Amino acid sequence: MRSLTVIVVLLHLCDDDGLCTEVCERGSVEIDVWLSNAIKTQLQLVRRLPFCLAVLLGTHNSAITLADGYANRDEYFQLYFKWIRWVSSDSTLRTNDQYFSLTDQLNMGVRAVELDTHWVEGELRIAHCGGFHAAPFNVLIRAVNVVASLLGHPIHWDTETVGCNPSLSSIPVTMQRSFADALAELSTWLALPENKEEFLVVFLDDQMDLQTWGFLPQLMKEIQDGFPAGSIYTPPDHAKHGNVLWPSINDLLLDGKRVMFVSGEDYGPAMAPLIFERNNGTVCNWQEPPLADFDGTPDCVADRRPLFPGDRHTLTGTLFRVTTCELLYGPLNCNFIWKSDNLPILDELSLPAVAACGVNMPCPDLLTPERAAATIWSWAPGEPYGIAAAHARPTIWQRALQWLAVALSRHPDSSQREAGYWPMGKGGVAQMAQHLMCRITPKRIWRFRGSSRDQGLRQRGYRCKTGASQPIS
Repeated sequence: MRSLTVIVVLLHLCDDDGLCTEVCERGSVEIDVWLSNAIKTQLQLVRRLPFCLAVLLGTHNSAITLADGYANRDEYFQLYFKWIRWVSSDSTLRTNDQYFSLTDQLNMGVRAVELDTHWVEGELRIAHCGGFHAAPFNVLIRAVNVVASLLGHPIHWDTETVGCNPSLSSIPVTMQRSFADALAELSTWLALPENKEEFLVVFLDDQMDLQTWGFLPQLMKEIQDGFPAGSIYTPPDHAKHGNVLWPSINDLLLDGKRVMFVSGEDYGPAMAPLIFERNNGTVCNWQEPPLADFDGTPDCVADRRPLFPGDRHTLTGTLFRVTTCELLYGPLNCNFIWKSDNLPILDELSLPAVAACGVNMPCPDLLTPERAAATIWSWAPGEPYGIAAAHARPTIWQRALQWLAVALSRHPDSSQREAGYWPMGKGGVAQMAQHLMCRITPKRIWRFRGSSRDQGLRQRGYRCKTGASQPIS
């Protein structure tokens, strides 16, 4: 794995009590030139594919970032461990899922963002809660709330709110950033001229509380206010495609679409005009298998659980989003299991196999440039180098799953293309996109043959046969 030098601008972020943490200023992470170019190349190719075959780097709990003050008090609270006999003094408290801002994550190639969205202290905020459910206590809270509402003082709190209020992210409750502010950061990034061809998927980790308490309209209003009119790809837009075939990202961009929203909850018809629902199968039969059930190359089985619904292999039209968590609460892991680690995790060691198999949305915690680089399957580190010879034909050579830039005396012929040589330039890269789909994953891409999805691929120029590829017509 190539070692990347990370250059950032540091600043001190302090909370209302004067406790401070050194963080990286938003947008200050300098991305290695090779990594930036490789990200750009991969996304150019991915945008040509039907959405259900696209591979988009994501992050887990993307906005729970140290850069925005989450985990600001971790080191302070960690000092308390030495006074607790049953907790090791060197136990780690880590309550931020990400180090860097949303802007920096996007610059590192992230195109699938997760926003933990909850109603906290009078507004929609980015907060980490929802994992704790105590049904009997919630029944009591609802009963009390009936009386409180009659008296004009409704209670917007239950056990699902534990972690948001009080916050388990080592940050004062009211300093948890607003949902609108997070959307504004995404919208600002999309509006930059250099990002005019980018498309984002925003997954909302939310709770049914939003509908129960009557705040779903507020959620939808803030989404609509956050992005230009017509730029959000919605369920009604998708209905125009018959709710079966998903267009490519390039197709969406041609229609002026820049972002889509997917909710982890089903709010019924009220959400249908704007937000997709994760579990109803509309979004490429969206699945979220654990990394522990992933089996890498050559089989590329995304989920080995016996009751998994549908095709288990990657690149067959099912969208696989795989997340891992690295939060630590002293002796407890991310799932509050005593003295247990968070393994397996998506990191520099595991991400290359996940990327090689085409998992649609690998979403690690603690994304760094090194972890982003581990998802690169296009240019080999340091490539492409400059080809100075006047007679040289700039050519891409695919070695294993990464590319090198080489110089040939003439453009590669058909036999050389089968050996992995492709001319540089718009036409060559377009053909190589098809070649990669057919050559690297022939047995999985062939699962489309004879189906309506295969027809959708053919309409976009992808025609595969065993062991080879045909030119794009």
